[in-house]
Amino acid sequence: MDIDRCAFNIEPSAGDNLIVENYCSLLPMDREGYTNIIMSSGMTYGTLTLSDCPVPIELSIFQAVMQEEFAAISWITETESNLSVFNIYRNDLLIHTEYATNSSQTTSYEFLDTEVVDGETYIYDLEAVDLDGSAVIIGSTTLTIDIPEPEEISEITVLYDNYPNPFKGSTTIKYVVKEKQTATLTICNSKGQLVDSFGLSETGENGAEIVWNTPASGTYFYKLESEGVSQVKKMLVLK
Repeated sequence: MDIDRCAFNIEPSAGDNLIVENYCSLLPMDREGYTNIIMSSGMTYGTLTLSDCPVPIELSIFQAVMQEEFAAISWITETESNLSVFNIYRNDLLIHTEYATNSSQTTSYEFLDTEVVDGETYIYDLEAVDLDGSAVIIGSTTLTIDIPEPEEISEITVLYDNYPNPFKGSTTIKYVVKEKQTATLTICNSKGQLVDSFGLSETGENGAEIVWNTPASGTYFYKLESEGVSQVKKMLVLK
């Protein structure tokens, strides 16, 4: 892939200084995070980093977390323009491609990497590809796979972390209710006001899920209560 070019208009001024006007729509970068500056004369002039050339995307979050025995990759953009796709790399191997929305609104993306091995550490890179094929690495994160030992899930009542978190629009809350028990799941805002409530029955060893659609952005707390059990977790809803 030819991603080592960035165009500039060069105008000489007094004192042999140069005024450089950048015409990049998306900064091309190699896998090390640098690109050569190619002058209009064709002469290479030093190196350029991502911060030196504006990109048509504002990335607010890129993260990789454990979701059961898999790696859950998610990212959130505040604005996008002139983008074609996002590519996800695991240890420099392309594993997923997602079409860009090119929205001026906050947009969330997610991908579940099921091809991971317990105990291994992976580097995940997020690459944005422009409509003209130029590409840039805009995010990088590391995750060590830690798969917990299996439990006799049917013997306990437990509340899991919601996913994705933070999120916009909706999120999934997984839980397990012990055999012959019932439970209540409540969701409150940061002021302690009740926002939503669910009555839960026994789920069996595989548990069950609730997809919750948020009414507004902000911080929320969700609590699972059952006989001898009270668990509280926190989630963040983006604007």
